[in-house]
Amino acid sequence: MEESREIYIQLPEGFVPEEKQKYPVVYVLDGDVLLDAVSTVHNYYWGGFIPEMIIVGISNSQNRTRDLTTSKIKSRRGVAYTQEHGEAEKFIQFIEKELIPYIEDRYPATSYRTLIGHSYGGLFTINALINHTHLFENYLAIDPSLDWDNQKLLKQSEKTN
Repeated sequence: MEESREIYIQLPEGFVPEEKQKYPVVYVLDGDVLLDAVSTVHNYYWGGFIPEMIIVGISNSQNRTRDLTTSKIKSRRGVAYTQEHGEAEKFIQFIEKELIPYIEDRYPATSYRTLIGHSYGGLFTINALINHTHLFENYLAIDPSLDWDNQKLLKQSEKTN
């Protein structure tokens, strides 16, 4: 993507480097905002319900709409739309070709991955579920903005079933 991006990496509380244990990885979109919430839920429920895991927060603060929306539009809700947008495919390529290999090369990570996104991040997550099924085993889309582009992604998912 030819830009810097903040990434937040939280290793499991019980991580001991000498044990060589590997962990599943959760990738959290809007990580600068949502990482604490995901971490809190994980810390509260992990004992017997959720495995220990590496949590990776990906910041989308520079251009969230550009990164997470899935198509180009000219208007939204009856108003001309001029904000930069529709580059989710570039962002998923960054995740697949740069971020995942970086995490799996440098941290005790398995290839068992989960993607979590909210709102536009949820839209992005649904897009990954439909069009990039090889990347993640779990997809958690919280309140996805499926109204984007006249529900284009929702209609696409109906055609694939």
